Amino acid sequence: MSGIKASFLVGAVLLLLVGYKYAVELVPIQGQVAIIIPLGLAYYSLRVIHYILEAYKGSLPRHSLVDYLQYQFFLPTLVIGPIHRFNDFLISSKKNHWKMEYLTSGAERILYGYVKITFLGNYLISGVFQNYIDSLGSADEPGIIYLNMVRNGLNLYMQFSGFSDIAIGFAKMLGFKVMENFNWPYFQKNISDFWRCWHISLTSWCREYVFNTVMSSSRSPALGAIATMLIIGVWHELSFKYVVWGAYHGLGIVVWQLFQKFKPQLPALPTIISPITYVLSVLLTLNFVWFGFNIVSYPTIFEGFAAMGKVLVFWM
Repeated sequence: MSGIKASFLVGAVLLLLVGYKYAVELVPIQGQVAIIIPLGLAYYSLRVIHYILEAYKGSLPRHSLVDYLQYQFFLPTLVIGPIHRFNDFLISSKKNHWKMEYLTSGAERILYGYVKITFLGNYLISGVFQNYIDSLGSADEPGIIYLNMVRNGLNLYMQFSGFSDIAIGFAKMLGFKVMENFNWPYFQKNISDFWRCWHISLTSWCREYVFNTVMSSSRSPALGAIATMLIIGVWHELSFKYVVWGAYHGLGIVVWQLFQKFKPQLPALPTIISPITYVLSVLLTLNFVWFGFNIVSYPTIFEGFAAMGKVLVFWM
């Protein structure tokens, strides 16, 4: 595939995706959207772009149209990912010798996901914990805002990782291996490691096609990180607050990159306090991430910053 053809096809896919997202924002009618949105549009748009770029690089193996359609509209991952890669999917498809153990292990993974969503997320976090927070006082108090930030961050992980577990388990029941999407992101000690462990299929896609592309032309890791996080932001929602959210995380990664450059010049800490520094690093990363998640949970970015500003002032 020529570069011109690949650029045209990628541009057409992006135009379609942005057009739908923009139209949805502009055409609400009586609480309902007047635009019919294809199911899983954001996910299979990235799969299409992945396929086009791999075809341009000449790295696609021999396959049929049926193989492509099966990959593109694979039911377990259609709506909420993971955003698996064509080559891996094709290998899994060709080596697919179904065994009874796939049924049991896949069902176990699905059950694990449902427990995350229904019991941990819906009942404990959004139910019990939310009721406890509501009983403490006004929602405008800094302590209440902070607890709601924690609740929002915990629930987001349970919901999203739970649905990924269900997709992976469903695929396993059919005899397919799909890439993992989460790897204990809330136990990572810096923002860079967090994004290597959160929504792995999306972040690895962006690292390959956005970060590496920007790096190859600019030789700037900082620019690559900011561009990557901006793309991740607008992929979630085409709005100003998600642009700010993407820039927020991009700048967080840039600060971490700069810290890594100066770290060797700092005095080494005693090994005995390593567990303490690890815990403090995890807590700092968690609060940075949850701060960002909570900002976009408000109707406008200004309301989000105003609310979180109360928390910062309170701790100071």
